[in-house]
Amino acid sequence: MNKTKITEEDAQILDGIIDFVLNNPVTLVGNLPMLGDDYLDKFENVKEDAYKYYLEILKEFDVAEVISSNDRATQIKVLSLKTQKFKDEGGFIRVYVNQQRKEEREARTEEKEILEATLVKWQKYTYWPLFILSIAGFVMAFFALLKD
Repeated sequence: MNKTKITEEDAQILDGIIDFVLNNPVTLVGNLPMLGDDYLDKFENVKEDAYKYYLEILKEFDVAEVISSNDRATQIKVLSLKTQKFKDEGGFIRVYVNQQRKEEREARTEEKEILEATLVKWQKYTYWPLFILSIAGFVMAFFALLKD
């Protein structure tokens, strides 16, 4: 399964959410720290919309339980040991670093495949002429050796 690609800023915000939730096992989204504009973050609905992207990532990585309903505020609950273990293993910063390494590895692999394709193309055009030239050289050397 392909997980959502996160940025370094996302990783810091998500780790902040996990830290907050670990200290407050049942947390309402309205109680989370402000994300940006202090004025807009004072309104609970706006704050929930701002955190919606991050809550989806928390659900996707299965590190916290996100409970939302139409008639009450969205809650975030700790998944007992799983949330703490995820945080202890590096949290979302580790996920971000691993994603960066994977992208670099894929870029190197792609570059290597392009170089190999260029080499194969070059070999295709030079193999047979050089092979024929070497056979001709062998035959000429063989006859020269037999003459002497």
